[in-house]
Amino acid sequence: MLALGAALFAAPWTASAQHGSGPLNEASYTLDVHVVLPRTLRMSAEVRYVHRATAPIAGLWWHVYPNAFRPGSLFLRTMPNAQHRGNSPGSMGTFALQAIGLDTGAALLDAPWPTTDDDATELYTPLPTPLRADQAITLRTRFEWTLPDSFARSGCGGDFCFVSQFFPKLAVLESNGQFAHFALHAQSEFYADFGRYELNVHAPTSVQVFGPGTLTRVSNTHHRFVVHRAHDIAFGFGPRLQTLSATTAISSPRDGEHQQISSRINVNIIHTSRDVATAHRALEAISRALPILERRYGLYPYRTLTVVVASQRAAGVGGMEYPGLITLDPDHPLTPRWVRTTEYVTVHELAHQWFYGVIASDEHQHPFLDEGLTEYATGVVMQELYGPLSLGNLGEVGLGFWAMQSAFAAISPDRGPLERSADSFGSFDAYAATVYRRTASLLHTIELQNPRATERALARYARDQRWRHPAPADLLAAFAAEPELSRAHAQLSHALASTSDSDFSAAIFQTDHISLRADGQPQEIVTVQTIGTQGQHARQRWNTTTSPSLTLRDTRTAIIDPDQHQALETHRINNAVSRSPRSSLWLLARMANILTWLLRWLGP
Repeated sequence: MLALGAALFAAPWTASAQHGSGPLNEASYTLDVHVVLPRTLRMSAEVRYVHRATAPIAGLWWHVYPNAFRPGSLFLRTMPNAQHRGNSPGSMGTFALQAIGLDTGAALLDAPWPTTDDDATELYTPLPTPLRADQAITLRTRFEWTLPDSFARSGCGGDFCFVSQFFPKLAVLESNGQFAHFALHAQSEFYADFGRYELNVHAPTSVQVFGPGTLTRVSNTHHRFVVHRAHDIAFGFGPRLQTLSATTAISSPRDGEHQQISSRINVNIIHTSRDVATAHRALEAISRALPILERRYGLYPYRTLTVVVASQRAAGVGGMEYPGLITLDPDHPLTPRWVRTTEYVTVHELAHQWFYGVIASDEHQHPFLDEGLTEYATGVVMQELYGPLSLGNLGEVGLGFWAMQSAFAAISPDRGPLERSADSFGSFDAYAATVYRRTASLLHTIELQNPRATERALARYARDQRWRHPAPADLLAAFAAEPELSRAHAQLSHALASTSDSDFSAAIFQTDHISLRADGQPQEIVTVQTIGTQGQHARQRWNTTTSPSLTLRDTRTAIIDPDQHQALETHRINNAVSRSPRSSLWLLARMANILTWLLRWLGP
């Protein structure tokens, strides 16, 4: 281990850009998995790595995510209340990385590994000679994993097993010349280069095997899955599984498979017999959401989409995304049909096929580019499909997506910037409120003010950063390219670097004036509704960026943001004020603001 540490500090850290228009390294994997029931996997991998950067590198960093389940790992230590997103661990299983070497026979790792380190989710292996620009090497690894009980993305629940992040994976070499390596934190997700993935699963005939991409059954026990231009692969197996299949008609060719251009996407939904209803609801949502997401963010990249409805006993497996494969939780038996939980999760995971799928930002360092943009895209689709009460309605009563986002963003005690690494959050609730809710709410606020320009900016970002590793600067550049979004660009920049919080207040000033004030995040143009001293009704636009305070003369009543377009405002109860005598409009506004504040404590 001392020699390993010395090699680490001796490694050079210079390379050309990997973001934007810079070159991208390639990492392709051929994985061979033998399933030994009930839950042991004996595996090997061949990795072809192409170094596209100009400066040489002396070694490689690896992510070894299965070691997150080892006692003492950072992942387990940083789980609030010893739970991962509400799920408690059971059996941790065991993982052994047995060998890493070059195809020349040179060993890069002295087996076995890891030793007694507290955390072993990252590993550095020096190379015998530096790897130079446009050179390719082939590496071989051997490893074995007895799967844990499912509670965090991977593992088994009864005889249903889902397997993700199961192999040593090369870290991304960044534009600053450093590898993006990190120990896996409880709030972290993943990051990798693009390449071709071939997965060969050898399993007994008593289980069905499922995975993404093109499936070839080499024999009754040998299943091969291939995904082109991907950064990950996952699979699973279990007995008595059913498949609901359909073909969606999309009139565009798929990316990455030029030899077999298809104008249709095959959707395969894997489920148990008790989850037939969930499978049908998911299929309907996907068939309706795919055209909207393609129209806004570009082509879905693959010819197939595999959807896995996790077993009732496999807690923590559902609600995740991988290239060409998404996972869902089954419907709770007490959830009424008019509550669209399944549709919401389905659309969210489908939107991930774009944000981090083909637009592969660093989920660990810049999670708002992943979950925040995905949650915003989810809201756009849900509202287009189901209307204002998109999360569920019973007649005229229900809950809208953006109302829910605003509510959860507002009640969160975290008012910090959106641009923070995943490991800076102490809990998933804090992570979700900022990264998911506040990012989505901010983008929705910007969209309400300039809908077409906002759609163009995000379409440009998705188009320009397709198959790349964008950073926050790339998103800001897409907004800067739209002249109508100059103030929105400043607003977004402020939210990323400083605070996404805002508060507007109205108060009586002296005896004949009403004073308005904007604090926190500048919100550009805000509507103010007024009643004059002679009873005349009017609306005016208040530029809070250039005038954080505003004095209204000859005004009896003022209501800030009467349409409630400012989604990130945290304290709406002081948005209306009236000088004596009070009007009925002021009273209604007060009642509406109080009701809105109370409703923010409700949600799915």
